Amino acid sequence: MNYLVRILIILFFASCSGQDEKIVVPETVIKKETMVSILCDLTLFESARGMNLLNKIDTIRKLDLPPDVAKFQEAIFTKYGITKLQYDSSFNFYSQNPTLLKEIYEESLNQLSQAQEAVNR
Repeated sequence: MNYLVRILIILFFASCSGQDEKIVVPETVIKKETMVSILCDLTLFESARGMNLLNKIDTIRKLDLPPDVAKFQEAIFTKYGITKLQYDSSFNFYSQNPTLLKEIYEESLNQLSQAQEAVNR
C-alpha cells in the first residue's frame, strides 16, 4: 500500500510539472528500465505482504521468496546487483525529476497490469 500511495503522489506532482528540458541522468543512477523492474518487484512484495501471503509457507516456496520478510527487500536489491543506498539515491534523483519518475511508474503499472492479465487468463 505504501508504494501505491507513493505512486499516486508522484504522478500527481509530475502532472503539474512543466519540464520540457532534457534531463541528464548521472551514471551513478540506476537505469530507468532497471528501476521499473525493481519497483514491480517491490510492489508485488507489498501486495503479497498486504494480503498476508508471506505468512503461508507454500506461497513462499512457490514464489521462491526468502522466509524472513525483512530480508526480502535486500533479496530484490541483490537480484539487481545494487545496494539499498544506490536504490535510495536513485529514487531520490528520480523524485527530483518528476517527468522521469512518472515514466518509470507508468511503465511499472503497465508491466504489473500485463502480469495480472496473464494470471487471469
